[in-house]
Amino acid sequence: MISERPEPAPPPGLPAEVPETPGSPDPQATQEAGELDRERLAREPGELRRGALLRPWLRQVAAAALGVGADRLDAGQPLSAYGLDSLAAVEVQSRLYTALGVEVAIVDLLAGASLDDLTAVALAAIGASIEGTPEGGPEGGPEAEGPATGRFPLAPNQQALWFIHRLAPRGLAYHLAGAARVESPIDRAALGRALAALVARHPALRTSFAEDGEGPWQEVGERGACELLELAAAAPGEDEAALVARLRAAAWRPFDLERGPLLRVGLLPDARPGAASPGLLFLAVHHIVADFWSLQVMVRDLGALYARESRDPKEDREAWDSRQSWPDREAAAAPLPPLSLRYTDFERWQRQRLAGGEGDRLWDHWRQALGGAPPPRLALPVDRPWPKVQTWPGAAHELVLPEALTVGLEGVGRARGATLFMVLLAGFQALLARTTGAATVAVGSPTHGRSGRGGAALADLVGYFVNLVPLVAAVDGDATFTGLLAAVRATALAAYEHQEMPLAVLAERLLPERDPARSPLFDVVFAF
Repeated sequence: MISERPEPAPPPGLPAEVPETPGSPDPQATQEAGELDRERLAREPGELRRGALLRPWLRQVAAAALGVGADRLDAGQPLSAYGLDSLAAVEVQSRLYTALGVEVAIVDLLAGASLDDLTAVALAAIGASIEGTPEGGPEGGPEAEGPATGRFPLAPNQQALWFIHRLAPRGLAYHLAGAARVESPIDRAALGRALAALVARHPALRTSFAEDGEGPWQEVGERGACELLELAAAAPGEDEAALVARLRAAAWRPFDLERGPLLRVGLLPDARPGAASPGLLFLAVHHIVADFWSLQVMVRDLGALYARESRDPKEDREAWDSRQSWPDREAAAAPLPPLSLRYTDFERWQRQRLAGGEGDRLWDHWRQALGGAPPPRLALPVDRPWPKVQTWPGAAHELVLPEALTVGLEGVGRARGATLFMVLLAGFQALLARTTGAATVAVGSPTHGRSGRGGAALADLVGYFVNLVPLVAAVDGDATFTGLLAAVRATALAAYEHQEMPLAVLAERLLPERDPARSPLFDVVFAF
């Protein structure tokens, strides 16, 4: 995929475009909000002074997450009225936590929180910390404990992917890949060093998988590697489609989960007359160690590391002497801040939570939401027999909604306190009900997996955090769309609030006998 959305200018030689995931972290955009932290606010005398600093900062953070101009935001209006979705909400949540140490629940953001509401919550939390008043709130988040390398258990959703891998070890269904054009020639040696630093920074990229008589496990090595490929340069008569086909062929090759590496990067030089750039770069990684949010983290970190590895000391001295562009160059090449957590810390924390009261709370919700049994399967109008074992061949069909229709759908949601995601989901479930004749329609929908108290602290990690949640709608043929939308909204908000129940655990409890021909709990996924 070659993204067509303009992005902020990257460091020299890095992609001008990156694989795009709506709502994924965009540090360059949010940096426009300026620097603000809890200590600076705490030094201000009185809530009025703190609020004067906080309000414009929050406005810029929200505008960056929403992709709109800050001047468009009314502080009293719900952020959902401007198109806030779950991933953009994660970005707002993450910025509040990392900069200010203030925790806001995703469900509160999606349920109608405004900038005024966020300001009040942040001021109250900071004021309580100044006065030494306990803020309360949920149990603690994950902490870094134990060794950083060695053998560790798999997270539940990793176990599910390992099971699929064992069924089809050369399958490609769980590859994540993206490609981009680079704006200037790549220094291959600097790129190699930057990739080595990236793998060293993120333990998930140094992980391999195996199993023995006690079950599957993951091994985090002290050292790791990245498969760096240099493809043959573009031929003079080779068109863009052929180049993309070659990139895909190189990226979409099986990974060896037991030996690794599980990260593959490739370069394709392009010196054709009139070429849009000097070449293309692709990145591929196995889903068992990363998700789409992780792709954005990797591209961001790789950009900073490449800038550090490729800078010319002589050029730096000249920039320092002339005092021109030095601050930008220094910022681009500055070391990344150390990571306080590892994916294995998350896995241990998740396992402990599921074994305690939080696991009981999550299970109680989903057991009630699903009626204690798997949702009924949809009688999809397929044109061939359903296979005995699940396969993944398929095709992609793109449909672009006209701008006027999109604006109208946003207006429908705004009038009813619903996001565009909820409006489209309600329409999609109504369509499935009409197509299949089902009165109950279940679809899966991905959630970011970096939620709850530990969510913001996990935002900078690479790992498999994403989770699918089942969303069930009762579609009455006599019901109005307004009524269906209200029900879908309530279901989605409840699902976000309880999204930390791994699908693999839910499936194991509700569906102990797996059908190898089907995905657990639902056959259709709705992602937006």
